[in-house]
Amino acid sequence: LKESSTYDCSVDDQRTIYLPCSWLIKKMNLCWNGVEGNFFNQKNDLIAFDPSIKEFGANACLIKREALLEFLNQNNYDIIWTFLAEKRVIKGNPKHDHLQLSGIIRLDNKKLLKNIRSKPLF
Repeated sequence: LKESSTYDCSVDDQRTIYLPCSWLIKKMNLCWNGVEGNFFNQKNDLIAFDPSIKEFGANACLIKREALLEFLNQNNYDIIWTFLAEKRVIKGNPKHDHLQLSGIIRLDNKKLLKNIRSKPLF
């Protein structure tokens, strides 16, 4: 993250770059070659990058699907997402105006397996 309000005058505006975490960089043996936000494998293939560096849009760390899936399979790792959310309905039955959603999503061999639950809050 680079903010324009600091004493570093090398840039004029705020800059944010999303990168893979250091654990993933180390485990996937990725390296930075001097190009902002880009990480490469040992064959010099681009594996992870933030597209907002070169194009207008939201910041994100994108990782090449096949490289990530290969890494996960070789190391017997999974990616899981958990979430807890609340949904409020403006119209309708007051007893069902608020829902609590929770769940887990797991990446399993290129497929997303989902277990999502909802229940009224009141």
